[in-house]
Amino acid sequence: MSKLILYLLEASASLAVLYALYLLVLRKLTFFSFNRFFLLAILVVSLALPLLSFELFPSADHVVTKPVAELREMRLAYYQALDDWVFERRSTTELTGANSNFMGSSEMDWKKGLLFTLFGLYLCGIIVLLSRTLWTYTWMRRLKSKHPSEVIDGVLVVKVPYPMAPFSFMNAVFVFEETLQDESFLQILAHEKTHIKQRHSIDLIFVQLIVAIHWFNPAVWHLIKSLKTTHEYIVDKQMINQGYSLVEYQTLLLRQLISNNSYGLVHNFNLSFIKKRITMMKIKESGMAGKAKVAVVFAAVVVFSMVIVQCNSKLEESEVSLESPSLIAPPPPPINLPQVGDVGKFNPDLDLSNSIVFNIDNDVLHVNGKVCDLDDLAGVLNEFDSNERTIAVFFIHQDQTMRFVRDVQDVLRLENRLKVVYQAIDEQGKSVELPLLLSPHPDSPEGFKFPKITPEYASEYDIEAMFVHVEENGALNNAKKVNDMVQNHIKTSDDRFVVSIKSDDQDAYGDYFKNLFHIHQVFDKIYEQRAQEMFGVSFYDIDRKNSEGMEQYKAVREGIPRNISIAERD
Repeated sequence: MSKLILYLLEASASLAVLYALYLLVLRKLTFFSFNRFFLLAILVVSLALPLLSFELFPSADHVVTKPVAELREMRLAYYQALDDWVFERRSTTELTGANSNFMGSSEMDWKKGLLFTLFGLYLCGIIVLLSRTLWTYTWMRRLKSKHPSEVIDGVLVVKVPYPMAPFSFMNAVFVFEETLQDESFLQILAHEKTHIKQRHSIDLIFVQLIVAIHWFNPAVWHLIKSLKTTHEYIVDKQMINQGYSLVEYQTLLLRQLISNNSYGLVHNFNLSFIKKRITMMKIKESGMAGKAKVAVVFAAVVVFSMVIVQCNSKLEESEVSLESPSLIAPPPPPINLPQVGDVGKFNPDLDLSNSIVFNIDNDVLHVNGKVCDLDDLAGVLNEFDSNERTIAVFFIHQDQTMRFVRDVQDVLRLENRLKVVYQAIDEQGKSVELPLLLSPHPDSPEGFKFPKITPEYASEYDIEAMFVHVEENGALNNAKKVNDMVQNHIKTSDDRFVVSIKSDDQDAYGDYFKNLFHIHQVFDKIYEQRAQEMFGVSFYDIDRKNSEGMEQYKAVREGIPRNISIAERD
């Protein structure tokens, strides 16, 4: 859903930018046919631009590509922000105290409620507008079949027995039957006949369908008015070119100026902007200066489109995607990783195509195979063109102390590179991956200081807190204690609990990983059992990319949040 929301926002922004260009440059020019197709093109281009993605200038100079890169980073930021805002993450959050699942549950509920309410309103808007368009079309079909008609001057004229403003739709003109006796009828017929020849009804049908998508965007409603106005300018110009007296034609417009209902799919002869039409008839046709403005607008649209397409290309390169094998980091050098047993089905299928590999052994850091000083790490991250979606894959020696590991992760947190994957092996030597989401560093622009979980804090907020200290050979015992606590809360349908994991700088990374892994496994085993009981599928086989899978995933985890807090160092 987040991708749909962002697509609609980007399409709306593109429409607003292009329409603003029309208002600023083209609106007062007399190239009415060009303006007509430009307005229609705005609708098509605005819907297509967010979907187009290909590399236009792969070898362009940095000066040229830098603005595109900055725009891409900005877009990545709000993609990431909405992603975080909408969906609950399956990850441990490194906090100073409280866990995001626990502390933000009520906040997440209202956010999700707001999101689905807005989406429901959006769907209601689509239904209302499409229904209105269908009703208007059906009404005109009934009008056409119910009342007598005749062909006059090659045009089907429908005679309506009650007063109404003349209008045309598709191949028919609808008029009050007494209007046929009026001396101005032939001019009215010629006017509406021009609308029919120009196929303006096709424009309006197309626009009404697009409006159903963009209905929340004020710019699209102004665009409809501009298109209808342009249609009338085209007809007015042709009427004058056909030899009708300018004074008589303008008099006819003023005489027909009566209050009437305007329907989205039709052209009423007497629209409220007749004064503007009369003014436009007197304006001298745009010359070379006008053509120069058209050329500038065309060039601006091309440049704008190229920037967006190029930005889309860079954005896709930055996303985690299996379609980008070239982004996979080089394999790490041999390292003595932590070993865990009884992995079971735990081994999430992760896409590491957009990743940077970190190797840590004996307080020495390698980044993508090259030695990196801790002070240089922030610059190295930027050199690799990493972003908030880049995953830091850690291969850490099991005897490495946590002090240096935390130092490295603090740099990542300061740089807002929060996605990490810890690598280990099982008893058969197969890879085991544990994904986590670090919390922003308190000193980073995105960070803030979480409250520290203490017995006093737990008592104040009526939470059961289990404090787990990393111990050598204590991982399985700690996991059993966590399991017993969680099972008790399941029996009482109480999700107010948190597991706080504490490690010291001198602790071995291997012990830290084993404790963290087996505590994670407690929740995964519970989720696995519930998934089998509820849906007859493995928890790891649930596809969260579709709505059905996401609903199953939420149902399995309902009431059993993965409330794991990793305490900051003292």
